[in-house]
Amino acid sequence: MDKSDYAEFRDLWNSAHEVQASGKVFGKNAMAMIFESLAEYPLNMVSHAILLHCKKNKYAPTPADIIEIIKDHSGIPQVGPEEA
Repeated sequence: MDKSDYAEFRDLWNSAHEVQASGKVFGKNAMAMIFESLAEYPLNMVSHAILLHCKKNKYAPTPADIIEIIKDHSGIPQVGPEEA
């Protein structure tokens, strides 16, 4: 994602938290950190992963949840704790 995707991502992220009943409101700094955590992935991948998360989980997503879904569905290799 790049900076032009920020507004769309922010709205999507906030909607996911509304749907999952957390109702959490993220401040500017927190949202910037979440965006940066996911910035290496295209917006369409992040969007798809958020939707999948909402379908399968009763809790609101975290960046780690979304990264895991993207890696599980994209063939991107995951580094295990023994390799980290």
